[in-house]
Amino acid sequence: MPPSPTDIKKISLQENVPLEGLIKSVKMREAIIVTSRRPIEPLGIGKNLRAKFACIVGTSTLDTDIEAVIRKAKIAVQHGASAIHNGSTGGNIREIQKRLLESIDVPLAVCHPIGVMADACYKKRRFVDLKEGEFIEQVRRDIEEGVEILLLPLGVAKPLVNKLANCNRIMPCCSKSGSIMAAWIAYNQKENPYCVYFDEILEVAKEYNTTLSIVGAFRSGCIHDALDEMQYEELRFIKEYVEKAKEAGVQIKAGSGGHLPADKITSFFQYQKELLKVPIICFGPQVTDISLGYDHISSAMGQIMALLSGADMIFSVTSSEHIAMPDEEETRQGKTPVLLANKN
Repeated sequence: MPPSPTDIKKISLQENVPLEGLIKSVKMREAIIVTSRRPIEPLGIGKNLRAKFACIVGTSTLDTDIEAVIRKAKIAVQHGASAIHNGSTGGNIREIQKRLLESIDVPLAVCHPIGVMADACYKKRRFVDLKEGEFIEQVRRDIEEGVEILLLPLGVAKPLVNKLANCNRIMPCCSKSGSIMAAWIAYNQKENPYCVYFDEILEVAKEYNTTLSIVGAFRSGCIHDALDEMQYEELRFIKEYVEKAKEAGVQIKAGSGGHLPADKITSFFQYQKELLKVPIICFGPQVTDISLGYDHISSAMGQIMALLSGADMIFSVTSSEHIAMPDEEETRQGKTPVLLANKN
């Protein structure tokens, strides 16, 4: 079901944009309004709305401290994060998700299939042994438990995975969720379950008014790989699922990013905006490969350029990017400057 008139009016007032224009943008899927069954405010993302940033928090296999995750999530929200993404890979994933839903007052997103893999490991199972239906069961469970945004690696299609072995990339896949899904596909020689069962996912998402999100898994992990055929081909796959979601009346946002040359960022994000015609999200873009320990600075450069070129939502990057789990102070410092002016 679409956002309620009350939610649309709230966003119009919060963002100081004309109500009629916002209604039109939502109808055209150029803007989305993330709503919740929890008592939290709706979140507007997209055309003529202020840019937003999200923060990824979570455990690792070596550090499963749930309380630390909650503290970092709260710090991120205090410093302006519009959404929190649970990227946990260790410990009791279900409990972490439950605690985040209880503790934060912004929408919660989960990164599939990272959570599926982590849950399998927690239960002493091999991820590659999971059956297709188990992925969809967890999608339904996450939605029913109240997760507001579902990240799906729908661009990781079997034809693209089969190309990885012979591609000219230095880093075939830098995405955690994309690498996990590609490994499952390669091992089982089956198509991505999220793609196979996408119609069922749409039914559940529509029933609970859950927002879907597709981040390009084959985004470039280094400048050498930037904007190659793999990255563009994935976007064409993504467009297919974006169109299906639109037809089903399900809110969706999508986009790619990665390590990109600064002089190519503007044209690439304008291309995505024209191709997908939904709110554009991005990981990065990182303008250099050699800023280890200072990635929060080099990514801020790329992010500002992406936002000026049409991106609607970015992710905070800390100085620990690529080398470690950020601590609380790094989480605080990692908040990214976001344009406060409305975009055209």
